[in-house]
Amino acid sequence: MPVRIEMLPVYIAIGISAILAVSASLMRLLTVPAAIAAAVMLTAAAVFWGFTGMTLYLALFALSSLIGAVGGKRRKERVMRIHKRTGARKVVQVLANGLPALVMAAIWFFTGLVPFKVAAAASLAAGFADSVAGDVGVLSRGKTVSVLGFRRVERGMSGGITLAGSIATVLASALGAAIPAFFGEYGAALFGVGTLGAVAGCTLDSVLGASVQALYRCGECGRETERTECCGKPTELVRGFGFMDNDAVNFVAVTFAAVMGGAVAAMIIYIRL
Repeated sequence: MPVRIEMLPVYIAIGISAILAVSASLMRLLTVPAAIAAAVMLTAAAVFWGFTGMTLYLALFALSSLIGAVGGKRRKERVMRIHKRTGARKVVQVLANGLPALVMAAIWFFTGLVPFKVAAAASLAAGFADSVAGDVGVLSRGKTVSVLGFRRVERGMSGGITLAGSIATVLASALGAAIPAFFGEYGAALFGVGTLGAVAGCTLDSVLGASVQALYRCGECGRETERTECCGKPTELVRGFGFMDNDAVNFVAVTFAAVMGGAVAAMIIYIRL
């Protein structure tokens, strides 16, 4: 059965989201439109999933921002010539990582079907884990290899993986899936499902990043990049599809994490595997 809206977490979420939106904008973690979008999603999460949803969004956003701030200058120097977007996150980045989970939470709210809780947690955990793995991988000293073929690639390149980043993926996925379990939303088995769903989403993110995500080459310096312009001139597409940028890959990956987590949870609950 669908649950009624708990107004206390909604009121708290409105207050917190307003403070965070202003703070994130002033600290240049998010652009103003992105900060507004994040505030709306945090409040909506409280509407659909009470304190659990609010905490899940809030904790993972705060932790990813904190981890990203550690060594932020060094990280930016390493990836600014590679990544399409650096600096403050844009609204499309916020929506790509947070909207699929919100949809899953809304479906749970209106249907009362537990697998959608797991799907929402797996989706958010995947986005969080991908962000953490990227930050850790860029700053680690280990070599970076492509997830396809394991050839050495430049640090920070989409589709590249490191040992430290892989460990961070599993730990961050588990943390994201653990928050609803802490609130008693599901037990150990579904916590495991949520974690595996998040890891699966991150793995798909790397596979897509190494295959269909747009990769360009600069005609001036010869460097491979995800940017459509380098050295003041347009770059040439050498792999993937122009519309498949990092935001599109992230959206597909976190949606896949939701589908995987929700589907396996449904099999465990309703088929009794």
